[in-house]
Amino acid sequence: MERMEKLFVAAVSDVLDSMGFLNQTMHSGFKPLIPEAKVAGPAITLRVTKMTERSPPKDIEEGIDIFAPFCDSLRPDHVAVVDTNNCHEFSAYGELMSSISISKGVKGAVVDGAIRDISRVLRLRFPIWYKGNIPTDSIPRFEIVGVNRPIWCGGVRVRPGDIIFADADGVVVVPKELDLEKVVEKAERKVELEEKTREELLAGKPYREVLRKYKVL
Repeated sequence: MERMEKLFVAAVSDVLDSMGFLNQTMHSGFKPLIPEAKVAGPAITLRVTKMTERSPPKDIEEGIDIFAPFCDSLRPDHVAVVDTNNCHEFSAYGELMSSISISKGVKGAVVDGAIRDISRVLRLRFPIWYKGNIPTDSIPRFEIVGVNRPIWCGGVRVRPGDIIFADADGVVVVPKELDLEKVVEKAERKVELEEKTREELLAGKPYREVLRKYKVL
């Protein structure tokens, strides 16, 4: 993971393309809360959906119980991935969930939906990739339908343990059955060739000559 975090998402996405995995990059529209943030780690998944009949918890214990299965599943050095079933009417992550995530050692979160408490999460320096923002609470508006089960996020199938890599460009998912070291080695080599290509292009060498020499696009 440390080696991957020295790379960038576009390089890993290109490598997966070359290996025949053409649908591993999440749709455009995910914004990094911290532009310079970069995280890589195994996925912990959550799927929520809009509640058909809205009703707030009867007491604090019921509210705690709603989130307990997901909070209990959080693990150090993992990345939380949230599928909201395409619902943007409530916040799926905020200050409290970010604080719990930090306390569990979670590296960051990818939310296919809205978040809130942005200024306070920024103070926490917890990295989130998200689709939008809204102040409404999730508790009376959603229900959890799956924890650590396969989900869809940004158009990509994400299973617990798949590797999530996110930076300013977006989010890519490396299937857990792939040899991660091989993927990283290929991406490192691509970055190396791209750096040489850039240097020669900026030095004024003909682009056809440079691209043919290093075979990168």
